Amino acid sequence: MAFLIAWALTTAAAPPPAPEPAPGVEVIVVEVPASSRQTPTPTPTPTPVSTPVASVSPPPGAQGQLPATGWDAITLAIASALGVAALAVGVAIRRARRRRA
Repeated sequence: MAFLIAWALTTAAAPPPAPEPAPGVEVIVVEVPASSRQTPTPTPTPTPVSTPVASVSPPPGAQGQLPATGWDAITLAIASALGVAALAVGVAIRRARRRRA
């Protein structure tokens, strides 16, 4: 019974999975602050010649080694806590049955 409750809570709290991008495609999500969303007044500025900057993105094979963030970490923590709680309830029930016998 405790397992069913833990499973129901874990699946209810998890967001729907995102669609998988094609191999070799990297999805980047950027949040723009509200203060930056206002349309600035155009001012003429000289365009300096920029030097190319080295990329800081991970190499193509290292995408599976990125740390879990956001819902991944929260869901993992909740699932771990519920698993430990279910194990503790099972041990308590087993001890109670042994004492009665």
